[in-house]
Amino acid sequence: MIKIFIFAAAITLTAGLNAEENRHADVHAHGINNAKVVLENRKLFVQYDMPLVQLTLDEHKDEHKDEHKDEHKDEHKSVSFEISEEHHESADQYENFSTIFKLSHDAKCALQNFDAKFQSVTSTGNSESGHKDVVLTYEFECQTPANLTKIEFGEAFEHFDELESIKVEAVINNKGLARTLNKSQDFISW
Repeated sequence: MIKIFIFAAAITLTAGLNAEENRHADVHAHGINNAKVVLENRKLFVQYDMPLVQLTLDEHKDEHKDEHKDEHKDEHKSVSFEISEEHHESADQYENFSTIFKLSHDAKCALQNFDAKFQSVTSTGNSESGHKDVVLTYEFECQTPANLTKIEFGEAFEHFDELESIKVEAVINNKGLARTLNKSQDFISW
């Protein structure tokens, strides 16, 4: 039990204690999201990472797509991408996790904690790409965790137009799993 909480704490701590943290990514990593899932006894932790540009509000999608295209005109040029109040508000809306993933109702999982943080991303060969990720962290208490046999991410593919895949790493009751999900295979089961 202690091992899982240490692992979950490590996920949370490495997820982005502040906006100054860095993650390395290939230059064209957009369209790929990452998820980490930990289930131990009645505790479920889910961390979901995505590029900041995905947080744009629906009415601003076209505007931000144009901004994002400009980031890649010169891949070696530094681009400043400030985190605005709109980004914070948009990230906070994902406390409603059902826009990203679904849990079995029979597992009776209740959200205990939610956090949204931002972190810098650097591309290979470009230490100041100007890209940022948002890291969404969820902690649940499940009354009947035996009924939680999968997590479905179909909602993320529906919600984010340009999402191509989600790389999921999971530790489920001390067993490791890794899957790359897409629109046709949008869940991880155990």
